[in-house]
Amino acid sequence: MDAFAAHSAMSKRALDSDRIRCGLRDILLGPAELYEALRARGGIHAPSVMAVHI
Repeated sequence: MDAFAAHSAMSKRALDSDRIRCGLRDILLGPAELYEALRARGGIHAPSVMAVHI
């Protein structure tokens, strides 16, 4: 298995994991404040708490 195939397989397994997806969501919407940054960039005035279902 070459490096690209190994990396692709590992990435697919990680992204197929509910635990990994929830962790990424929590980081991006929590400490990273991605939602707030995108909202500010788009000029959208919405509540700061957003329910996300992945």
